[in-house]
Amino acid sequence: MNNEALNKIYAKLQSVPDHILMGRYNTHYFVDFATTLDQLIETASLSSNKLLEHMYLTKLWMQKPFSINKYLQGVSELLFWIYAVQKHYSFDVDKKLSSDNDTDVDIQIRHEGYTFNIEVKCPDQREESANTLYLCPAYRFQLSKENLNREIAGLQSLINPALESNTSKYESTKVMKIDDNKVIEYLRSAQRKFQYDSSLNILVISVSSEMMQSIWGYLYNPQSGIFTRKLSEQFRNKDGSPMMHSDFDKVDVVLLTNIVSGHKVDVSFNAWNLENYCNIFFRNPYSKAGDSKSEQLKHFLKLLPNEVNRFEDERIKAIKRDRESKIDLLTDDLYLFEFLTRHYPLLCKTFTKSENAEESSK
Repeated sequence: MNNEALNKIYAKLQSVPDHILMGRYNTHYFVDFATTLDQLIETASLSSNKLLEHMYLTKLWMQKPFSINKYLQGVSELLFWIYAVQKHYSFDVDKKLSSDNDTDVDIQIRHEGYTFNIEVKCPDQREESANTLYLCPAYRFQLSKENLNREIAGLQSLINPALESNTSKYESTKVMKIDDNKVIEYLRSAQRKFQYDSSLNILVISVSSEMMQSIWGYLYNPQSGIFTRKLSEQFRNKDGSPMMHSDFDKVDVVLLTNIVSGHKVDVSFNAWNLENYCNIFFRNPYSKAGDSKSEQLKHFLKLLPNEVNRFEDERIKAIKRDRESKIDLLTDDLYLFEFLTRHYPLLCKTFTKSENAEESSK
């Protein structure tokens, strides 16, 4: 173990007592972190103090006031960098792709003649109360705002009497905001950073397991999916003009990952290994590159750990299953969370008590 580097980090952590790493110093979470750090130093990837300062002290937000949102954003970026180091890929971090603007992508990986530009986004975490039952609309439907609010009010009127019983742990309900505009914001931000060239451009959205399902729905649902023909009908710019797929046609791939859940659960789980997460990527059907980057895409499937093939196989089987059973559900819209609960059960619930975590891991 490289004690010098670890001592530097621990000294910094002591000035930020509410930091996650400080709070979990004597747990497997910190041990796994220290082990990963040691591996990186052995490969000389953190041989300089400058890299150590930038990649760990900055990305892990070891400063006051501590921000869980900035920490999870930094961690999400770091895991792709760590994986590139472990696999001995050639890469650059914070890579500027154009001299025309002062922006950069989080990591650029080069492998066997191909170039992959990766931009990582991690939404701010929602503050939630254990006493509140949250109602989460899957996506916007082809209803007016007034009609949608009326439908939600009707649902609440059915639920509220149950909340008043002595057996209910909930005291109130709250309707969560549909965040599809946030996904469009991420796509447009990536558009400003990427270039029209032979590189494969990947937007990573790092969220909890629960939120992965929501974003899948935002992208592909038949009512208002961003990656469907409904975009220009359902979304408008501030000036009232319809949004167009050309607004983000430099983005070739969207990769969804539940990295956030791995850093929030209190179970025996190595949160610092990208291979432990559900990573699923989807082609942007409106990418300007079209099929011209099919070889890059095939290579990307082998480059990073992912569940693309297993997810697609099981999703098709689930759709067939429900059709044969005449189940009237939007399986294609909702299947992702079923997949996650089957294959990643530890990452589908955030534990707040260590005894619950121990019980779950048995």
